[in-house]
Amino acid sequence: MNFRTCKYFLTVCELGTINAAARKLFISQQSLSQHIRKLEAELGVSLFDVRPSGVNLTDYGQELYRRALPLIAEFDSLTNFVEELQTTPTGK
Repeated sequence: MNFRTCKYFLTVCELGTINAAARKLFISQQSLSQHIRKLEAELGVSLFDVRPSGVNLTDYGQELYRRALPLIAEFDSLTNFVEELQTTPTGK
């Protein structure tokens, strides 16, 4: 699992549909579906129950979401911190 795929997974979880997540992520629905399928194959579990109205998390998906959310939030925080350091004048 890599950072991008983890972010993709979280976006699908938060928006509830692959189509809406693909639009938000500026990628095709097919590409996003492939990322999710590869993640499921890598983990050996199904993360979503796909329904006509959207997706629901399986028990495995819920656990991954619960554990991945703080990791991605911390990484985003670190990225923001580094960006602020680069744009904030320092020194005398």
